[in-house]
Amino acid sequence: MKGFLIIFTRDSRELWESIAFKSLAVIFAVLTIGIGIGTGFIMNDIVIRTKDIPGEFSILSIMNIVTGNAVYFASFLPLIFFIWIFGINLLTREKANGTLETLLATPLRPAALIAGKAFTVFLPAFIISCLSSLIIFFANMITAGILTQETVTLPFPIWVTCLAVNPLLFLGLTVLIIMLSFLVNPDAGILLSFPVGFGLMIGVPILQGTGITELSSPLFLLMHLALAILLWIIVLILFPFTVKEKIVLSGKTD
Repeated sequence: MKGFLIIFTRDSRELWESIAFKSLAVIFAVLTIGIGIGTGFIMNDIVIRTKDIPGEFSILSIMNIVTGNAVYFASFLPLIFFIWIFGINLLTREKANGTLETLLATPLRPAALIAGKAFTVFLPAFIISCLSSLIIFFANMITAGILTQETVTLPFPIWVTCLAVNPLLFLGLTVLIIMLSFLVNPDAGILLSFPVGFGLMIGVPILQGTGITELSSPLFLLMHLALAILLWIIVLILFPFTVKEKIVLSGKTD
């Protein structure tokens, strides 16, 4: 635990003080505001276009779909972009300047090193993810209340996916990337994140568009959970190989 805290504290201080982190935090703040305003305009347009449609028509159900998609992608994007931007930088620099070998020469265990670096990347992304999701949801709830005098609600599976399963998935991905970076090289680690990130960006709209599943369905939640479990199984399989000798040798062959 002490080793983990040493690595986490040191790397987090460097990360939070970096211009890249501050810039990304501002970008996601602007993006959150933009999504909140954008979905507000979409809801207003829905009300205008459907007010003269006769018969039963649930404006609120469409607003719930819009809100669900906005909340999902607001929870997902910070997690993957933090991996892409910071996941490789933490390791490339230390492998290049020899800091990694110095750390491994201490009593510090590889598990503490991996966990410390993983949480350095994951924790700020998770905080931004949760804040963005909640801000967008409450903004849409207020907008829907003004436009229709009704309340936007999101089904339980969406909240579980956004606030629990997605973080579990991307924490597993972060740990796996760091392990592969130690055992092979940082490029090999970060390449793994692209199929997962772009797969979700492209696959989720396709799944909804084709009617295979919806964000609010238990099936969608189970698909995410299955992917998270798969990543953690791979982590557990590779973990016994992350010994100091292999990490040091990988640094000499990069």
